[in-house]
Amino acid sequence: MARSTDTGRLTERIASIAPDELHRSIVTASISALRDGAPVELLDGLQYWRVSDLTHQVTDTRARRIASLEGDLAAAQAAYKQARANANTTRNERLRGDYLADAEREAERVDQLEADLVIERAQPAGRSEPDSFDSDCDFLAHALAGLVHHGEHAPRELAEALSTVLQFTAFRPVHTADPPQLEVEFTLLLPADGRVARFGPITCRVTNRAYRNTLRDTGDTQRLRAWLQQRHAAAGYQHLDAGPHRAVQFLAEQLQSTAGWTKLAARTLARSGLAPLYAVAAHLLWGDALPDDLDPGYVDLVTSTYSAGDFAWHPGRHALDCSLRQLCVDAAVDEGGHISFMDLEAALAGTKVDDVRITVYSRPQTLGGAPTWEPCLERRGDWIQQHPKAGRSLAAVACPHCGRWASRVVRTPETAACLLCPACRRMPAPGSPVFPAVYLHL
Repeated sequence: MARSTDTGRLTERIASIAPDELHRSIVTASISALRDGAPVELLDGLQYWRVSDLTHQVTDTRARRIASLEGDLAAAQAAYKQARANANTTRNERLRGDYLADAEREAERVDQLEADLVIERAQPAGRSEPDSFDSDCDFLAHALAGLVHHGEHAPRELAEALSTVLQFTAFRPVHTADPPQLEVEFTLLLPADGRVARFGPITCRVTNRAYRNTLRDTGDTQRLRAWLQQRHAAAGYQHLDAGPHRAVQFLAEQLQSTAGWTKLAARTLARSGLAPLYAVAAHLLWGDALPDDLDPGYVDLVTSTYSAGDFAWHPGRHALDCSLRQLCVDAAVDEGGHISFMDLEAALAGTKVDDVRITVYSRPQTLGGAPTWEPCLERRGDWIQQHPKAGRSLAAVACPHCGRWASRVVRTPETAACLLCPACRRMPAPGSPVFPAVYLHL
């Protein structure tokens, strides 16, 4: 699973996104903008720059200069009024003299700006050629290539270097997409003969992983929807143009009536958007052949989990957001699998993971009637003492099957251990089946 990153504090969060997906989107959008053209903001105007043939289209800069002068004039007028008001209200003669001097300077500035504005407004509205500039973008090409090469594990040096040339200007949730997405707006800062040119804005979109109860919009999902539509039509349902959710409803109804699953279990699987789960459902309901790469143990686990009469889960969801727990596990793995409590706090400074969450994540947690969250880290050292943290440490969970770290936090009905090993795709539990690769991306 790609590490998820929240775009804001808990009370302000608008999305949870995967960094590697964001990196790829940024690179693709940047290449398109450099090829097709995007605004470049200079001191004297806007220029559209096409790298492929070095042609450009220049826009009229008169309105922009007028707007700038009007803003400066309004600020100068306000400063003049404030200085006069200060002079009229103070009883200190020395301060009164200073305030009057300030007012006189602002009055002169107002006169100059008004004159400049008259001249600018008299200029014809035509097209003007801004100063040309040269920009060496080799460093930018290497930086963007590094984003793709390193994925979610980009070195700190690359991140710090990119922060000087890549600026995010807006994050806009798009709820009309299926699944919901996040539109990211950013600009690139380019060297321009000793100055800086702001290239953009450029936009790209990434999946909003904070919405786990919506069907995932992938190639597999599209094929599965078509398959569900065919099953829908075979059962005599009409109005197939009503959308894929009618077909999903049909699958849930079949799992209830034919397989005898509870409504919650049937709905959870039907809305999962996962090809392996749909394949198990088709095999169970209609005898369809199972994919060759599907572990029989996984099929048995899914069948027993969803057919249980006491199936308990979060209504309408399949995979839950585990981004904060994943941050803790990643920090421990980055330190070789073992980290002190205090070092983990320091590594997670600036995130929403505090000492309370670290404590909760390292023990079983039961919320309401849902299954227990198993700990994502194992406790080491002295946890008996209530206050000292210096003697506490945490370790990533070792995979008993291959000896590596079970470092992917995955919370679904069928992943009771809440962890998977990225190497062998098993839970850190005896007898765990091999899970399909898609589970590493939930």
